[in-house]
Amino acid sequence: MAYYDLSHLTQNSQKDTPAIQDDEALLLYALIRVVRVQRVLELGFFDGYSATNFLKAVGPSGKVYSCDINTVKKLTHNHTPITKDAATLSATDVDNTPLDLVFFDCHNLEAQMTCFQNLTEAGIITNKTILALHDTGTYPYKVIDAAYEISPGEFVHQPVERLMVNKFAEMGYSPLCLHTEVAKTTVDLPFRKGLTVLSKFEPLKV
Repeated sequence: MAYYDLSHLTQNSQKDTPAIQDDEALLLYALIRVVRVQRVLELGFFDGYSATNFLKAVGPSGKVYSCDINTVKKLTHNHTPITKDAATLSATDVDNTPLDLVFFDCHNLEAQMTCFQNLTEAGIITNKTILALHDTGTYPYKVIDAAYEISPGEFVHQPVERLMVNKFAEMGYSPLCLHTEVAKTTVDLPFRKGLTVLSKFEPLKV
Protein backbone atom coordinates (compact mmCIF):
# COMPACT_ATOMS: atom_id res chain seq x y z
CA MET A 1 0.00 0.00 0.00
CA ALA A 2 1.32 3.46 -0.91
CA TYR A 3 2.32 5.69 2.00
CA TYR A 4 0.30 8.56 0.54
CA ASP A 5 -3.28 7.79 -0.43
CA LEU A 6 -4.28 10.47 -2.92
CA SER A 7 -7.17 8.54 -4.44
CA HIS A 8 -9.58 11.27 -3.29
CA LEU A 9 -8.13 13.71 -5.83
CA THR A 10 -10.30 12.78 -8.78
CA GLN A 11 -10.66 15.85 -11.00
CA ASN A 12 -10.29 15.03 -14.69
CA SER A 13 -10.03 18.71 -15.54
CA GLN A 14 -9.00 21.38 -13.08
CA LYS A 15 -10.02 24.28 -15.28
CA ASP A 16 -13.67 24.94 -14.45
CA THR A 17 -14.27 23.15 -11.15
CA PRO A 18 -16.03 25.28 -8.50
CA ALA A 19 -14.11 23.41 -5.78
CA ILE A 20 -10.46 23.73 -4.86
CA GLN A 21 -8.30 22.39 -7.67
CA ASP A 22 -6.34 19.18 -7.23
CA ASP A 23 -2.94 20.84 -7.60
CA GLU A 24 -3.87 23.22 -4.79
CA ALA A 25 -5.37 20.42 -2.68
CA LEU A 26 -2.15 18.45 -3.13
CA LEU A 27 -0.12 21.41 -1.92
CA LEU A 28 -2.28 21.80 1.20
CA TYR A 29 -2.09 18.05 1.80
CA ALA A 30 1.71 18.22 1.70
CA LEU A 31 1.79 21.29 3.96
CA ILE A 32 -0.33 19.53 6.56
CA ARG A 33 1.86 16.43 6.48
CA VAL A 34 5.13 18.38 6.64
CA VAL A 35 4.09 20.59 9.57
CA ARG A 36 2.09 17.84 11.30
CA VAL A 37 -1.11 19.87 11.33
CA GLN A 38 -3.78 18.06 13.35
CA ARG A 39 -6.59 20.59 13.81
CA VAL A 40 -8.12 22.36 10.80
CA LEU A 41 -10.99 24.83 10.51
CA GLU A 42 -12.38 25.63 7.07
CA LEU A 43 -14.80 28.45 6.35
CA GLY A 44 -16.84 27.44 3.31
CA PHE A 45 -17.79 23.81 2.70
CA PHE A 46 -19.53 23.66 -0.72
CA ASP A 47 -19.51 19.94 -1.68
CA GLY A 48 -16.89 18.81 0.82
CA TYR A 49 -14.01 18.37 -1.62
CA SER A 50 -11.53 20.41 0.41
CA ALA A 51 -12.81 18.92 3.68
CA THR A 52 -12.13 15.44 2.33
CA ASN A 53 -8.61 16.49 1.42
CA PHE A 54 -8.01 17.91 4.90
CA LEU A 55 -9.34 14.75 6.53
CA LYS A 56 -7.08 12.54 4.42
CA ALA A 57 -4.10 14.73 5.32
CA VAL A 58 -4.63 14.89 9.10
CA GLY A 59 -5.47 11.18 9.32
CA PRO A 60 -7.75 9.48 11.84
CA SER A 61 -6.07 11.15 14.82
CA GLY A 62 -6.68 14.67 13.47
CA LYS A 63 -9.76 16.86 13.49
CA VAL A 64 -11.45 18.97 10.80
CA TYR A 65 -14.21 21.52 11.42
CA SER A 66 -16.24 22.78 8.45
CA CYS A 67 -18.35 25.92 8.80
CA ASP A 68 -20.91 27.10 6.25
CA ILE A 69 -24.24 28.94 6.31
CA ASN A 70 -25.62 26.07 4.22
CA THR A 71 -26.01 22.54 5.55
CA VAL A 72 -22.69 20.81 6.14
CA LYS A 73 -22.60 17.03 5.78
CA LYS A 74 -20.60 14.98 8.30
CA LEU A 75 -17.97 13.05 6.35
CA THR A 76 -16.08 10.99 8.94
CA HIS A 77 -15.91 10.35 12.68
CA ASN A 78 -13.32 13.12 13.10
CA HIS A 79 -15.19 15.69 11.02
CA THR A 80 -17.36 18.28 12.78
CA PRO A 81 -19.95 20.04 10.60
CA ILE A 82 -20.95 23.55 11.74
CA THR A 83 -23.94 25.09 10.00
CA LYS A 84 -23.87 28.77 10.94
CA ASP A 85 -22.58 32.19 9.90
CA ALA A 86 -18.80 32.29 10.24
CA ALA A 87 -19.13 35.62 12.09
CA THR A 88 -20.88 33.82 14.95
CA LEU A 89 -18.33 31.02 15.26
CA SER A 90 -17.05 30.65 18.82
CA ALA A 91 -14.34 28.77 20.70
CA THR A 92 -16.85 26.17 21.86
CA ASP A 93 -17.59 25.27 18.22
CA VAL A 94 -14.00 24.04 17.89
CA ASP A 95 -13.80 22.38 21.30
CA ASN A 96 -12.01 25.31 22.96
CA THR A 97 -8.67 24.11 21.60
CA PRO A 98 -6.17 26.08 19.47
CA LEU A 99 -6.18 25.45 15.72
CA ASP A 100 -3.18 24.51 13.59
CA LEU A 101 -4.62 25.77 10.30
CA VAL A 102 -7.55 27.94 9.22
CA PHE A 103 -8.71 27.83 5.60
CA PHE A 104 -10.69 30.88 4.41
CA ASP A 105 -12.89 30.18 1.39
CA CYS A 106 -16.41 31.53 1.93
CA HIS A 107 -15.92 34.89 0.13
CA ASN A 108 -17.51 37.03 2.84
CA LEU A 109 -15.07 39.65 4.08
CA GLU A 110 -16.90 40.79 7.21
CA ALA A 111 -17.83 37.28 8.36
CA GLN A 112 -14.33 35.87 7.90
CA MET A 113 -12.52 38.80 9.52
CA THR A 114 -14.96 38.77 12.44
CA CYS A 115 -14.34 35.05 12.85
CA PHE A 116 -10.59 35.64 12.80
CA GLN A 117 -10.82 38.40 15.40
CA ASN A 118 -13.13 36.42 17.71
CA LEU A 119 -11.05 33.25 17.60
CA THR A 120 -7.81 35.21 18.05
CA GLU A 121 -9.17 36.97 21.13
CA ALA A 122 -10.29 33.57 22.47
CA GLY A 123 -6.80 32.09 22.01
CA ILE A 124 -8.00 29.61 19.35
CA ILE A 125 -6.04 31.27 16.54
CA THR A 126 -2.53 31.77 17.88
CA ASN A 127 0.78 32.97 16.46
CA LYS A 128 1.43 29.33 15.56
CA THR A 129 -1.76 28.97 13.51
CA ILE A 130 -1.21 28.82 9.75
CA LEU A 131 -3.69 30.77 7.62
CA ALA A 132 -4.57 29.66 4.08
CA LEU A 133 -6.82 31.53 1.66
CA HIS A 134 -8.27 30.29 -1.62
CA ASP A 135 -9.15 32.23 -4.79
CA THR A 136 -6.42 34.82 -4.31
CA GLY A 137 -5.11 34.57 -7.88
CA THR A 138 -6.31 36.05 -11.15
CA TYR A 139 -7.85 34.53 -14.28
CA PRO A 140 -6.86 35.09 -17.92
CA TYR A 141 -10.49 35.86 -18.83
CA LYS A 142 -13.77 36.92 -17.24
CA VAL A 143 -15.39 33.87 -15.64
CA ILE A 144 -18.38 35.47 -13.91
CA ASP A 145 -20.21 38.78 -14.37
CA ALA A 146 -18.77 40.16 -11.13
CA ALA A 147 -15.17 39.59 -12.26
CA TYR A 148 -13.16 42.67 -13.20
CA GLU A 149 -9.96 43.39 -15.08
CA ILE A 150 -6.97 44.80 -13.16
CA SER A 151 -4.54 44.70 -16.09
CA PRO A 152 -4.86 43.60 -19.74
CA GLY A 153 -5.97 39.96 -19.77
CA GLU A 154 -5.89 39.62 -15.97
CA PHE A 155 -9.19 39.33 -14.09
CA VAL A 156 -10.01 39.16 -10.38
CA HIS A 157 -12.58 36.46 -9.73
CA GLN A 158 -12.99 36.80 -5.95
CA PRO A 159 -11.70 40.04 -4.36
CA VAL A 160 -12.50 39.12 -0.74
CA GLU A 161 -9.63 36.78 0.00
CA ARG A 162 -7.19 39.06 -1.86
CA LEU A 163 -8.26 41.92 0.43
CA MET A 164 -7.79 39.64 3.44
CA VAL A 165 -4.22 38.79 2.42
CA ASN A 166 -3.43 42.51 2.42
CA LYS A 167 -5.06 42.96 5.83
CA PHE A 168 -3.18 40.03 7.35
CA ALA A 169 0.11 41.35 5.95
CA GLU A 170 -0.57 44.63 7.77
CA MET A 171 -1.03 42.59 10.97
CA GLY A 172 2.45 41.11 10.72
CA TYR A 173 1.71 37.92 8.78
CA SER A 174 4.12 36.81 6.07
CA PRO A 175 2.20 35.81 2.92
CA LEU A 176 3.34 33.33 0.30
CA CYS A 177 1.11 33.90 -2.74
CA LEU A 178 1.04 30.79 -4.91
CA HIS A 179 -0.35 32.17 -8.16
CA THR A 180 0.08 31.07 -11.76
CA GLU A 181 1.11 33.95 -14.01
CA VAL A 182 -1.50 34.53 -16.70
CA ALA A 183 1.21 34.34 -19.38
CA LYS A 184 2.06 30.81 -18.26
CA THR A 185 -1.43 29.34 -18.63
CA THR A 186 -1.95 26.90 -21.50
CA VAL A 187 -4.43 24.22 -22.49
CA ASP A 188 -2.30 21.62 -20.71
CA LEU A 189 -1.60 23.97 -17.77
CA PRO A 190 -4.84 25.89 -17.17
CA PHE A 191 -5.13 28.76 -14.72
CA ARG A 192 -5.07 28.12 -11.01
CA LYS A 193 -7.51 29.92 -8.74
CA GLY A 194 -4.68 30.91 -6.46
CA LEU A 195 -3.70 29.92 -2.95
CA THR A 196 -2.02 32.08 -0.32
CA VAL A 197 -0.45 30.72 2.86
CA LEU A 198 0.45 33.01 5.76
CA SER A 199 2.16 32.65 9.11
CA LYS A 200 3.47 34.91 11.85
CA PHE A 201 7.25 35.10 11.51
CA GLU A 202 9.45 34.63 14.53
CA PRO A 203 13.21 35.08 14.03
CA LEU A 204 15.03 31.75 13.99
CA LYS A 205 17.48 31.23 16.84
CA VAL A 206 21.02 30.60 15.59
